[in-house]
Amino acid sequence: MMHRISCFLLLLFCLVALHAPAQQMLLDTNKLIVAGRAVTATNYPNADDVMIDDIIQVEYTPDGRAVTWDDTAIKVLTETGRRGNRVQSFHFNQSYEKLTLMLVQTIAEDGKVTDLNVKDITSMMTDRSQMSSNIYDPNQKILQARIPDLQLNMIVRYMVKREIVKPRVPNSYSDYQVFEYSSPILHAAYSVRAPKELPLVNRALLSPFEETVAYTSEETSEGILHKWEVTNVPQALPEPQMPKMYTCVQRLLVSTLPSWQDVSKWYWNLCLPHLKTNDEIEAKVKELTDNLDDDSQKIRAIFRFVSQEVRYMGETTETEAPGYEPHDAVQTFVKRHGVCRDKAALLCAMLRSAGFTAYPVLITVGPLKDKEVPQPYFNHAITAIEKDGSYLLMDSTNENTADLFPAYLANCSYLVARPEGEDLQTSPVPSSSENRMEIETTSYINEYGTLTGTTILRFKGINDSMYRSFFAENTPNDIKNFLERVVNNTIPGALLTDYSLAPKDMMDTDTEVSLKLTFNAPSYVSGNENLSFLRIPSFAGRFGIHNYIIKDASLDKRRFPFQCRYKCSVTEQNTIHCAPKWGIPEQMPEFMEIDTKTMAYKQDVAYHNHILVSNSEMRIETIQFSPQEYQELKENLKTIEFNRHKMPVLKRKYAL
Repeated sequence: MMHRISCFLLLLFCLVALHAPAQQMLLDTNKLIVAGRAVTATNYPNADDVMIDDIIQVEYTPDGRAVTWDDTAIKVLTETGRRGNRVQSFHFNQSYEKLTLMLVQTIAEDGKVTDLNVKDITSMMTDRSQMSSNIYDPNQKILQARIPDLQLNMIVRYMVKREIVKPRVPNSYSDYQVFEYSSPILHAAYSVRAPKELPLVNRALLSPFEETVAYTSEETSEGILHKWEVTNVPQALPEPQMPKMYTCVQRLLVSTLPSWQDVSKWYWNLCLPHLKTNDEIEAKVKELTDNLDDDSQKIRAIFRFVSQEVRYMGETTETEAPGYEPHDAVQTFVKRHGVCRDKAALLCAMLRSAGFTAYPVLITVGPLKDKEVPQPYFNHAITAIEKDGSYLLMDSTNENTADLFPAYLANCSYLVARPEGEDLQTSPVPSSSENRMEIETTSYINEYGTLTGTTILRFKGINDSMYRSFFAENTPNDIKNFLERVVNNTIPGALLTDYSLAPKDMMDTDTEVSLKLTFNAPSYVSGNENLSFLRIPSFAGRFGIHNYIIKDASLDKRRFPFQCRYKCSVTEQNTIHCAPKWGIPEQMPEFMEIDTKTMAYKQDVAYHNHILVSNSEMRIETIQFSPQEYQELKENLKTIEFNRHKMPVLKRKYAL
């Protein structure tokens, strides 16, 4: 893939491109030198490097095997660009691909070309990032080329040969190319030589940018040569909380697969032999469900067993389709561990044994896939039950979730594996009320101005999942230190006097997470001899997924959507009992209300018989703000912040 684009996309799609005979370069060195002289930091003030050219040529066979050559030239403009290009990393999976680095050069400002010894500068390693998920695939490799003495204004050039020796879906070919990225692209060309026996039946250029891509095709005796030429594409500037850049910039998808149903049927046939059960599994299913009459209880009992009793870890040793093919359900049941596809297959087998219509499911954790072109690249496996014409989705990899389907998998592309095939679908998005944070505080201000109070917090949906994991993974002392900081930051000068957590066992996912805090804050009331100013203690700014969303709304304007991923809400009630000496209402604040299709906010406050009651609610009703909606969000956040600084004012009735 182009420049750093390839490194990133290979992790998700395991495909990058490059093509030419080994002894022949695709780029003309003299033309690169001339083009490079016009690429300066003055001409490209926002760029750390610039792609001068990238020629990619692909040829695949009727059985889906392919050879791809890529000749890439990048000019380094800044120190950041120099550091980013000192190491070129190429990700690939040995089960499916063979990668050869054919050439690495540096071209100095004066035109001097230095050929680097590929053997001396390269190293091969197993991709360590997979270990964070307790998965080990010895065939997931990274080839790294370290470029010594790389200087500013040098051109880095490399040529790679990549061979697909085993297609993921037999007798098919797919690819994904990005024609716009965070570096300017002066020129690039991508061509695919498709045989008559296996044509490119699906191709789509998405999010086209100002006619910077031209497509041509040529019929040959062997098939069709497709070519896309890319010229003068400005850099796309990354923005906080935007969708993955490769999903919203100019991009090309090609595939020989006619439809998503073909991918669905392939995965069903791959999984089916591994869904067999034995007497031990049948006995366990009976033990789990025998005393339960309700289907939902049976489903949850089986789910809980696979989720909590089968550890999420494993090694990829499959031969048919490594990374996709599950181990036998019997093997996973006996060993009590497996990766996502193993646990999904075991759960599917046990549910089918209990009489449910269950299927394995491929899902992409992350941005939505482009529906226009079917491709088999997914990064997770879950399970589905078909009921009343819809799917009940379940992810058994998370041991700490109270939900069958955690909120962080909302709005993800998924494909149910069925014998007759299925279309690509999008996972449901929980409502804001399902991801609610509920906060209730009752406090007392004595005649000396000391505030003592109790706050109860209830975590629902994604809040439950997120904080349950946090509480499960930290020691009591770490949790206490965290809560002390939260109380002090919420109420300046306050001390945490006690706290309690429920459930005591965070693995008890039938009980929602709740937290009780008690605190004490001296000298809480401010004012003078005539007036008392009461701050309303609010924990809504400290707890809840909504805080992680709005904190990244930092840009004034955006080109790309602002992605928040979750609809969510927070409700907060504050009841403050005041000693009579602090007075009677002089001025109660009025709060501006917000009610749009993307978010809502309201707050009210009342004071009666020396009791102040405040209620507030904020709801985020979208998972993604368009650039126009983002402008509205910015104004709404200013309103909310202004409201939060308003305080009730009491007129003192009694002398101090």
